[in-house]
Amino acid sequence: GLKEKVLQSDISENDAEKQVLDFIRKYIGSATPLIAGNSVYMDLLFLKKYMPHLAAIFSHVIVDVSSISALCSRWFPKERKHAPRKEKNHRAMDDIRESIKELQYYKENIFKSRKSK
Repeated sequence: GLKEKVLQSDISENDAEKQVLDFIRKYIGSATPLIAGNSVYMDLLFLKKYMPHLAAIFSHVIVDVSSISALCSRWFPKERKHAPRKEKNHRAMDDIRESIKELQYYKENIFKSRKSK
C-alpha cells in the first residue's frame, strides 16, 4: 500500500526533500550527520538519485546496523540471538526506531565497556 500512498500524495519530491532537510537541520545545526540504519547504503543511493541536496549533507561515514548484526552473528552468536526482532513493515519511522533499538541492544549487551580492575 505504500506505493499507492506515494502516488496519491500532494507532496512533490522537492518538497519532501526540503521538509526532511529542515527537520534534520533543526536537530543537528551545523554538524555533519551520519547516515545510519539497516542496509542504509541502498537508502543513500536512493537519496543521491532523487534527493541530492539531502544526500549531500551526510558524512562519508555510514553506520550500517546490518553489517554490525552480521558481525555479531559470527562473533557473538549466542548474544545475537536475543537481539530485538524487526516487524519488517518498511515504514520509515518504524525502521528508524527498530534500527536504534537493535543498535542499542548491541551496545548494551555486546559492546559493553569493561570495568577497570
